[in-house]
Order: sequence, then structure tokens, then C-alpha cells
Amino acid sequence: MGLEKIFTKIENPFEEKKLEVVGSEEAVLDEWMAYFEQTNLNFNVYTDILDFYKNYLVNFEIKPAMIKKFNDMVDTKKFNDRKKMWLGLFLSAMIQTSYNKGFNDFVFEEINVDNFGMYLQGQKDKPIKIKAKIIDGNSTLNDAENCVAKITSYKGKCFGWYMKDCKIYSSNEAVLEQIRKQSWKQNNSFEIKK
Repeated sequence: MGLEKIFTKIENPFEEKKLEVVGSEEAVLDEWMAYFEQTNLNFNVYTDILDFYKNYLVNFEIKPAMIKKFNDMVDTKKFNDRKKMWLGLFLSAMIQTSYNKGFNDFVFEEINVDNFGMYLQGQKDKPIKIKAKIIDGNSTLNDAENCVAKITSYKGKCFGWYMKDCKIYSSNEAVLEQIRKQSWKQNNSFEIKK
């Protein structure tokens, strides 16, 4: 037995083959769902998971409506807590990838994942804009920068830890107060907006 059998090359997960899906929007959404459901990550660091997803998504043109459709088709009841955390990061990677290609204004009815919006990086003169009626999940917008979010209902914990230069709006004063108390305030604003 030679040394090559003992010391094997450790494969870099970021070198995974990127898939180009040609066809309908539904085919693309099905591909993303299959990719997400079949991917088992062994990372412990959220930034590594986010980078892994962004590397996969970089070849796609992701429009905000497609991200909403993807979120709507996910049945989070069949995912364990860890997979729900990964799903939040997958949605974040979709938003960042879409934003980086010039899209904005991401609108959602209901989000039921943890880590939604984590590590999003908008530009000061063009923040990432998110609107959500209901968010039920922890660690929303943690480490996000230059984002504007309008949230009607929030049922999570740990909102916006290390969030910087973000504006959070709600038409519900109790929701806004809950978010304000959970967030670490670093040049962020929290305002009532109808």
C-alpha cells in the first residue's frame, strides 16, 4: 500500500460542478429544490455554508419573484432544525446573488426559517430591500449591512445581531418594539411605516 492510499486529496466543496438549467422557470425552481434537499453540509461556520450556496447559484439569473416562488414551494415541516437553518442561508444566498446581478425589492408572504437574511450586504446608496408579512424564525438579518426591511409580523428571536446601517419598518408598533429589543443597535433605525 503506497502513501497515496493513506493521504487522499481532500476535495474542496467550492469546486463542485455548477449546473446550468435551461428551460422553464419551473425547471429552474425544481433544480434548486433538488439541489437543496440533496445537499448535506458538514460545515460548522455559517459563512462557509453561505459561500457554498452562492458558488452554486452564481450562474443563474435569479429574479426576486423566483425567490418568492421557491420559498412558497418549500415545506419546512419535513426539515429538521439544522436543515431549516441551511434553508435560511440558501434564501439569503439567492437574495445576495440576485441583488449582485442588479435586482432588488424582495417580497415574501411568510418565511418559516432561521438565518433569513443573514450576512446580506447591500450598498449604502442602494440598500437591499425586503418586505415580509410574517417571519417565523430566529437570527433574521443577523450580520446584515445596508438593508431596508418592512416586516408586518415577527415571531422569532435574535433579530439583527451585528446588523449595521439597516432600516427596519413595521406598521405594527408592538412588532417594531420586539425587533428593536432583540437587535443590537449599530447605526440602525426602527420606524413605524404604514
